[in-house]
Amino acid sequence: MPIPECLHHVTQPDDRWSRPRVDQRRGTRGVEEWASELDQLDVALSGVVLRIIGEIAGATSTYARPMATNSGDRAAFFPAIEKKYGQPMSYWFDLMAERADQGYKEQFAFLSEEHGFSRAHANAVVMYCRGSTSSKRFDTVEDYFATVDPVAASTVRAMFAAITDAHPELQPVVAWNQPMLRRGDDYVFGASVQSKHILLGPWGDGSLDAARPLLADYKVNKKTVQVPLDWEVDRSILLAMVEHRLAELDDS
Repeated sequence: MPIPECLHHVTQPDDRWSRPRVDQRRGTRGVEEWASELDQLDVALSGVVLRIIGEIAGATSTYARPMATNSGDRAAFFPAIEKKYGQPMSYWFDLMAERADQGYKEQFAFLSEEHGFSRAHANAVVMYCRGSTSSKRFDTVEDYFATVDPVAASTVRAMFAAITDAHPELQPVVAWNQPMLRRGDDYVFGASVQSKHILLGPWGDGSLDAARPLLADYKVNKKTVQVPLDWEVDRSILLAMVEHRLAELDDS
């Protein structure tokens, strides 16, 4: 596959695909400052991520296509972009190449306002053409823990240990840049460290309700529960959520 024209300025001739680089003359700081709301949804606003994940878990038939975000590969959006907007990716790459001297905000506005791109699609094309071919930030759960409050990291580790002691078939993984527990291909439980609390994000329809009698002392959102950064892990709460989800998977 030939390298898109819009990427010529961000790659080295002998290292085109493995390590794309943003041209320093164009200002990497500007790219980071104007990263789109959707990219921040994938990466930084993890509380919102878990709420959306909860919606996905509760209505998988409606949200059956989260994999582009999960994998982090921006190119995963390209087939949908070609189908929805009626042009091959080479067409959009050429338009971005013509605007290579513009900032992120201007490029994003061009696609969203003049061509009707959704935020997800505009962000994927703009960031890809600026040299960021993936939104993925962490390869392992420990990579994630290294970036958050150490006390909170210890709490989430203890939560995962309590769950996996009871259900050793569950594996810790990173999805949507958040730590998760998964059985096979099915997500069971997630957590997200915020500045002042941790969000518990059980997967499945009714998993949160299964633990609701135990949650009188906690702030319960629509799909998540807030616990302190230094939470003394309550195994009964976690297992009520997890075992409801596992039963749901077994019945499906």
